Amino acid sequence: MSEKLHWYALSFNYQDGPRMGHACTYMGYPEQLVTVPRIERAKEAASIPNRASAVLIGLAYLGYMTKTEVTTLD
Repeated sequence: MSEKLHWYALSFNYQDGPRMGHACTYMGYPEQLVTVPRIERAKEAASIPNRASAVLIGLAYLGYMTKTEVTTLD
């Protein structure tokens, strides 16, 4: 059985040269706690090209579940 984690969807806006961009990612953590270092790692996971310009615009708690539960359509 896979480890259960607290899953979040994080959305960002960022500047990409003259354009604005949008990115999102899903992250799982052992405890129900979102910190600045975790937000910075989420920016990396979202492949944001200019992380210094990225602003968190949305954070949604998805629940306490395994990675399989998060990624399986049922």
